[in-house]
Amino acid sequence: MTASFPLRAARVIKPAATLAPAATAASDPIWQRLDTDSLPEDLRQHYYAYRKALDHANSLRAIFEEETNEAFDVGATNKLAFGYKFGQLSVAIVPKAGRSAKGSISLGALARPR
Repeated sequence: MTASFPLRAARVIKPAATLAPAATAASDPIWQRLDTDSLPEDLRQHYYAYRKALDHANSLRAIFEEETNEAFDVGATNKLAFGYKFGQLSVAIVPKAGRSAKGSISLGALARPR
C-alpha cells in the first residue's frame, strides 16, 4: 500500500535562525526536536497519518515476533531476536533474560551459595 499526496506548487519554508548549522561531511548532524504543532496544517496532517501508520506497523511487528517465537522451539531459556536493517529480516537466538547493561552484573552473581 502506498500513500499518495497531491502535488502542488513547491513552497519553501526557511529555517529559523535558531537552528543549528548544517552538518558537514566530517561531522554528525545536530538533531533538534521540532514542535509538530508549529507545522502548517497540511504537513501536520501528513505527520499524524505517518505516526498512525507507524503505530499500526509496530503492533503488527509485535504480533509477528510473538507468534514466530511461539512457532519455533529454541529452548526454554532462549528466544528469537529480530533485526530489520536494510529491509531484510534477520533472526538470532538469544537468552530470554536479555543482557545486562555494560559493566553491570546480575544480582545472582552477588548471592552467596547456601
